[in-house]
Amino acid sequence: RLNHTRTVLIAGNHDHLKPHDVFSQYKWNSEVYLLDGKQRDHISFEDLETTIYGFSYWKNQITKPLYDRMKPDESEGSDFSILLAHGGDESHIPIQREALKWSGFDYIALGHIHKPQSLVKDKIAYCGALEPIDKNDVGQHGYIIGEITERGCKTRFVPNAKREYCHVEVEVT
Repeated sequence: RLNHTRTVLIAGNHDHLKPHDVFSQYKWNSEVYLLDGKQRDHISFEDLETTIYGFSYWKNQITKPLYDRMKPDESEGSDFSILLAHGGDESHIPIQREALKWSGFDYIALGHIHKPQSLVKDKIAYCGALEPIDKNDVGQHGYIIGEITERGCKTRFVPNAKREYCHVEVEVT
């Protein structure tokens, strides 16, 4: 149904790739792109003047801070660069916010943490899960929509979940 949409994805720790698994062998439609490299991979869309970078997990845990020195490749000739990254804790690619902030990417879309949160306004954000995953995923869930132009990046969170968990104290007598 997304006839005019290009989708770029990476595999995270819960859906990490394995040699010859179904996910990495799946024949995606022509507008879906899996960045399945173990190291920095990218896809360029010349008509959008945009290059999207990222890499997939090939095992459940990666303890090295692989994003801290990542930068866009200036030879790609794209006006805009986006990084898809997954992690942020000790066992899943530790992330230094300041290193990412000054990395040169126009926007960094983070995954791993289920609660939406902005690390740097209009620059780095965890979108969270579209729906709460378990009883501890309290608060709003949805997606982030953004636009990158010559003037910069503007994003906003769009609540979209069909349900919401909340903690409630109930006195039982």
